[in-house]
Amino acid sequence: MKTITKEGMTVKVVNDAATANKLIDNLMKRTDKSKFAIDFETTGLDPATSEVRLTCISVTKDVAYVIDHFKCGGFEEYADDLIKVGPWYAFAVGFEGKFFEAYQEEDAPVTLWDVGHMRRSVLGGGPLTLKSQLKRDLGIEISKDLQNSGWADDELSDAQYFYGGTDAIHTRALAMKWLGEMTPEHHRGFNVINDSWRAINECQETGMCLDIGYHATLIQMWSKRLRAATLAIRKLVPESAIANLNSKKQLSDFLKSGLDEAAIEDWPKTAKTKQLQTDKNALNIKSRQAPYPLSRFLAAMMVYNRARTYLSSFGETLITKQLLSPTGYIHGRINAAQAITGRMSASQPNFQQMPNSPLVRTSFICKKGRKIIMADYSGVEIRVLAELSGDKILLHDAIYDDVHSRSAIAIFRLDEEKFMEGIKNGDPHCKMLRGKAKGFTFQLLYGAGAAALSIVLRCSIEEAEDAIAGWAARYQKAYSYRQIMFEKMMHTGFLPCVSGRTIYVNKRERAMPIAANYPIQGSAGDVMYAAMTCTHSRLVAEGMDTRLMMVVHDELLLDAPDSEAERAAVILEEEMVNGWLAMFPDSNTDNLVDAAIGISWADKK
Repeated sequence: MKTITKEGMTVKVVNDAATANKLIDNLMKRTDKSKFAIDFETTGLDPATSEVRLTCISVTKDVAYVIDHFKCGGFEEYADDLIKVGPWYAFAVGFEGKFFEAYQEEDAPVTLWDVGHMRRSVLGGGPLTLKSQLKRDLGIEISKDLQNSGWADDELSDAQYFYGGTDAIHTRALAMKWLGEMTPEHHRGFNVINDSWRAINECQETGMCLDIGYHATLIQMWSKRLRAATLAIRKLVPESAIANLNSKKQLSDFLKSGLDEAAIEDWPKTAKTKQLQTDKNALNIKSRQAPYPLSRFLAAMMVYNRARTYLSSFGETLITKQLLSPTGYIHGRINAAQAITGRMSASQPNFQQMPNSPLVRTSFICKKGRKIIMADYSGVEIRVLAELSGDKILLHDAIYDDVHSRSAIAIFRLDEEKFMEGIKNGDPHCKMLRGKAKGFTFQLLYGAGAAALSIVLRCSIEEAEDAIAGWAARYQKAYSYRQIMFEKMMHTGFLPCVSGRTIYVNKRERAMPIAANYPIQGSAGDVMYAAMTCTHSRLVAEGMDTRLMMVVHDELLLDAPDSEAERAAVILEEEMVNGWLAMFPDSNTDNLVDAAIGISWADKK
């Protein structure tokens, strides 16, 4: 056994099978197995085409063992015994987990605890690397220069062995740090996120299938829209005024140059740079308020941005990804707890940003002999708020009534009978008021005040204040919850999620929109993690060929063979309900989930 010692750490390299087996036998006998960390160095990212080169194990604060599988025998010879040694702390457990499950022969599940999720259960989500987490949490600077070195080489250098071993040592150090910080409630919240790694891996492995011919027609349509929007913009604003239409700063500067002080003060701004916001919502609202020709320019910019985003993020990129994919599917990434609230994000491509119109979703289909099973939570954010606040009236309206019509009646002081009759008969004015009330309610959920809500309602601030009072009178507990969370945040710096996780809010960001929104978004995320875990476990337990396909916000998609489609739809509904109940035990689940079966993503009505 080769020993490498430097920087106060010792890495012991195991280069023969007998020593490797003895090491694992000794680890099985240890009584402190809940303090072991593991890290793999592999020859690639996919277990189907690559191997585990090094298994790096840390059992104390400054010692690691490194098993070289090119010398000791393949990882498959050790996987089952290593599972028995665990549980293991790891960084990004989905990676180690997929190699364990690809190589193990027995059915015993591996238990892996993600040190990044330990941190996130206390402080809130966000992107992490081992390097960045070590610097933030322990003040340790490490180099990752050898991360992509030649792990398939016949002989590895001492530097490579030391690199792998110290990654395991550092992973263990992070685990011990957060074990001391986490309460029992944090542990519960941690488990909700951590347990979802198998479901997330399956979504990534399954992928989405594109109807290339249909998608090509969408590319043509969006390209025409982009050209038309560009032409309309340039008739109003020359290149000398805005050289780059894609630059948010240039657009903000141009708008500031033409607006009066009151208009600039009223315009929503970014938190850090104080630029005028030019996202879809801001442009949509301001295009309706502004005089011509500014209104025309803002409307054209809204079309321009949407078309450009679709073409750059999805467009030809999706076709290329599918044509180059050996499976014939597009395999994106699902990133657990990447948002500060702990919700998931997606990348390569970002399916979370995919427009939800049927026109676009028709692009995604199932292969011959299979079906797409789709289900989402009905009004999840409003129901989460009702549960967290204990507002029985809001919960009743969300489940059995039309919450946005009830909100309209409350905020506009309408005659209930006449308004509901108008909604029933499709009266345009009533529908318009309901739409305003819907926007008002969600903005209120996000912590908006009277000034912002006056823009949504297109009224004075005084009228918006009256509308808030009307909403608050009907939904007293839901409205009061905002203030309760605000006071908790200002007192402790933390906001709670239903799972037991907490989200730390920096002092400079402690404002009502954060207090009102983070607990709702975080708790909705907790429900989705639980739903994914429940659904995956059930499908595995029943031995089905149905697989998780994608998660997008509050929607789950399954890829099922025709023969399993009906059963899969039932299971998806039941397990999404079970995911909800895992977070909100004994709550009312009427009208919570409705599954649909289709041949495209757009088939869900």
